[in-house]
Amino acid sequence: MRANKTASEGAVIADNVGGNVTIGLTFAEHQAALKEALKQKTKDLKKAHKADKALILQEMTSIQSRLANIESDYEKTKAELAEHKARLARYENQIDPARKQAAFDELDKGKLTLAKAIFEELAAQSRARALTLKLAKEDAESETAEFEFELGKIAEQDYHWKEAFTHFSEAAHLHPTYAHLIHAQKAALQIANYPEAESLAKAALKAADQEFGKTAPEYGTALNNLAGLLEATGRFEEAEPMYRQALENARVALGEDHPKFGIRLNNLAGLLEATGRFEEAEPLYRQALENARVALGEDHPEFGTRLNNLAALLEAKGRFDEAEPLYRQAVAVFEKSLGSDHPSTKTVKTNFERFLANRPTAD
Repeated sequence: MRANKTASEGAVIADNVGGNVTIGLTFAEHQAALKEALKQKTKDLKKAHKADKALILQEMTSIQSRLANIESDYEKTKAELAEHKARLARYENQIDPARKQAAFDELDKGKLTLAKAIFEELAAQSRARALTLKLAKEDAESETAEFEFELGKIAEQDYHWKEAFTHFSEAAHLHPTYAHLIHAQKAALQIANYPEAESLAKAALKAADQEFGKTAPEYGTALNNLAGLLEATGRFEEAEPMYRQALENARVALGEDHPKFGIRLNNLAGLLEATGRFEEAEPLYRQALENARVALGEDHPEFGTRLNNLAALLEAKGRFDEAEPLYRQAVAVFEKSLGSDHPSTKTVKTNFERFLANRPTAD
């Protein structure tokens, strides 16, 4: 069992509207909110129908990962809240000043309820204009798409992934930019809608070419994500050249020390391993491991993932004495960085326990 063998790369923010907007959310408030969200998801899981349990578990895993990386998540969350503030300010002539200020005050505390309600109203008004103003229909639909995009980000921040997919896919339908499409693709993948994710990934690749060109990092991200979807559905021959092209894109556009170069090394190695080409996969796994060591550090969960993946390959090749210390180190990294109860830690510990149970004993 691999630990995050094939990694999709994150979506991007449509544009930098945050500027110098400040957010008053404190670190302690953010941490408390995440813990409360995890507690609520735990309650939801107990009363959820079978079909919803898997999604709630994924949402819980996402919250646990955010808590494990709380410092960087705090900065990311403040930036997202500032984006919402700046977007509201952009349309303040359509919002009651007192209501806008109340939304700002909520955002300063990490609360999204009023901002969500305002964006819903703005989207409805914009959609109505698109129906009545024939000459300005395209502009109105583009504006509606921006509001839907904001609603998607709010739903994602609130761990409502199905709702996020609905809003992101609507934004992508109304205005199919790279940013809208890749967010929608990520959301489709989160809710395991693979056919829609593949369709959106193909559209995002085309948009990346049109907006940025084939040498841009965005194009490489779109290639990597589409390759991952093709691999997930067993189309290895289609996925491999895309992985290789995405890897070369990262080498040229970002450099071999960039974390995304390591992700793509790891992804290509995983495909080669899955198709039985162990000798080709091993040097790529080793290079990906070294990339994580340099770019992220030996205490980072991604370094643990790379240790686990190399160990599994060595185990498959019968090199048990080499695999065992890598498994042990991977478990130690995950326990230190994420804690014993994190799902990723449990996966790696299960891998190691299975290895020990099945390892041949010396005569």
